[in-house]
Amino acid sequence: MSYDPIIEAFSIKDRPKMHILDVRVAEAFGRDHAPRSVRVPIEDWEVAARSGETSFDNMDYWQKAITELGIGEEGVVLVYDDGQMTEAARAWFILQYYGVETFILNGGWRVIAGRPELLDAARPLEGGSFKAVPGAGRVGLVDRRILKGQIGSDVRIFDARTRGEFDGEDLRPCSSCGCKRGAPSPITMG
Repeated sequence: MSYDPIIEAFSIKDRPKMHILDVRVAEAFGRDHAPRSVRVPIEDWEVAARSGETSFDNMDYWQKAITELGIGEEGVVLVYDDGQMTEAARAWFILQYYGVETFILNGGWRVIAGRPELLDAARPLEGGSFKAVPGAGRVGLVDRRILKGQIGSDVRIFDARTRGEFDGEDLRPCSSCGCKRGAPSPITMG
């Protein structure tokens, strides 16, 4: 079964129950945001994902963080950012990893800004308690050595780094190991 994580604004009406998450910076969210949307503190999530005590292994942390967004056990989530889709992709990965069916709005905020009718059909889901189950979604984590052995097979890699990170221009150190996470990957082909 084919799955495309990108959704166009005009097709939101086909999914009437959808929780809407805004992944832009707090200042932008404060100026304007989609009706009924909730802001994801992606800057906190990014740090937490790389921290030893709140890494992806810490179910209590992620269950609480996801539940605080109003997400319960069922339903579909739409994430949008400023249109670059980088931060939305980060939130998408985390939510998918723990089993939340999530879509990224193609074009982000710039597509829906001033056009609330595009989201009229999307009704928020009833919140509730979320149970984080690692690897329950359509994505997962894999050790680099294992991935290196699979390159060339039917493996798809979704790279959510910024252009600067990908090109090696943004070399912010990783808090968990000190490596330069924007540096070229040690995985080589061949």
